[in-house]
This record gives sequence, structure tokens and C-alpha cells, in this order.
Amino acid sequence: MFTGGLLLVFLTLVLGNLAFARLADHAAVAAGVLWISFAFAGTLTLSRSLHRERDRGTWEALALLPIDWGIVYLVKVAANVFVLLLIEAIALPLYALLFDTDLLEPLLKLLPILILGTIGLAASGTFLAALSSHGRSREILLPLLLFPLLVPLLMMAIQGTEKAIAGLPSSDFVAEHVLLLAFDAIFLAIGWLTFDYVLSE
Repeated sequence: MFTGGLLLVFLTLVLGNLAFARLADHAAVAAGVLWISFAFAGTLTLSRSLHRERDRGTWEALALLPIDWGIVYLVKVAANVFVLLLIEAIALPLYALLFDTDLLEPLLKLLPILILGTIGLAASGTFLAALSSHGRSREILLPLLLFPLLVPLLMMAIQGTEKAIAGLPSSDFVAEHVLLLAFDAIFLAIGWLTFDYVLSE
């Protein structure tokens, strides 16, 4: 799960560098390549973790626990956020090397964007992975459901990453932070309120 996601990030970054390195403004697409690689890795990681639990009967055991199933959802989101942040922490040095980008100076401005974007990816991906685990074509169904919903999150995350790398002041990040927080809150609330139905199915 972890290794597959990390390899997918590395492969996407390398291919993105090969595709755009010759462009005069290749730095302009670097943030997009970074977040696309995170989205691909997140989809693979979330899909494997949730579907493997479904196949092993773990969900039936969770359904017998005398706790709110919304808590189960939040715990799964937290675990997925940890795994994704670990993948991102390992992948960022490669990104900086391939795209000749200094990430040390803008790191404090970049961290909130990475964390908020990762929480949104994990919150929406965990819910949809659980929802799609019932289907026969679940490996294909999750990307089809998740990627369209990730469009606003990826737009804000890419814009915020570009601004952070460019060294813009913190006041220029307000819109990105607010929209990412709203995306996170919406999917966390949806997952909390409806995960019992998803699990019972």
C-alpha cells in the first residue's frame, strides 16, 4: 500500500519532468505535476487499504463494536492522512531536485496547503473508497467517482503551492486556505454522518 503509492508518486514526477523540462516556463506546471502525483498515489493507497479490509471481513467486525461508526470513519481518515503525508514528505525532495525548486524557504507557507489538501484527499477518498468497495469494478469505480470531486481541491492546492514557491506574502493565501478548509469540512461531515450506512451495506 505505502510502497505502491510512493513508487507511483516517483514515477509521475519523473515522467512530468521529462515531459515539461524543455518548456521555458516548466516551473509553472511543476505544482500541477506534484499534486497530480499525490492524487494518483492517494487513490491507489486508499483503494487498497479499504478494499483489503472489506475482503478480509474487517468491516463486519467493526460493525459489531459499540461505538459510533462516524468515529471509525475519522480514525480511518487520520490513518490515511498519516500515510499520505509520509509519502509526500519522502517525495518532496525528489520534486525539488527534478524541478530545480527551493522548498526550504517557502516550507512554512507550503505546509498548510499540503496538510489541508491531504486531509481533503483522505476525507473524500476514504468515504468514496468505502462506498465503491461494494461494486465488482471497484478498482475502476473509485477514480471515476473521486477525480471529478477533487477538481476544486486540486485547483486550490496547485494555486497555493505556486504562490508558496513564488514567495508571495501570507495574505495572498487566504482564498486557498478558506476553500480548502471548506472542502475538508464538507467531506468530513458527510463521512461522519453517513459512514454507518456505508458500513452497513
